Amino acid sequence: MADERAKPLFASGNEAEWARINEEEAQQDVELVTRLSIGERLELGQRLSDQAFELMNAFRSRGHGTLRDPRA
Repeated sequence: MADERAKPLFASGNEAEWARINEEEAQQDVELVTRLSIGERLELGQRLSDQAFELMNAFRSRGHGTLRDPRA
């Protein structure tokens, strides 16, 4: 079956499609958060924070960004 989309999703004119996608993702986020306990939310937040610092440190080790750790 051929792709019905004649232009990529990132092209202008697809704002309504992006609005629908964003609304679905926001609804999924709300559903996830309401299912989690406070402890699970904290654990998820810590994991996301750790991942962010791992990514930042990977960039820093390649010579990008600041040399100083922002947590210091």
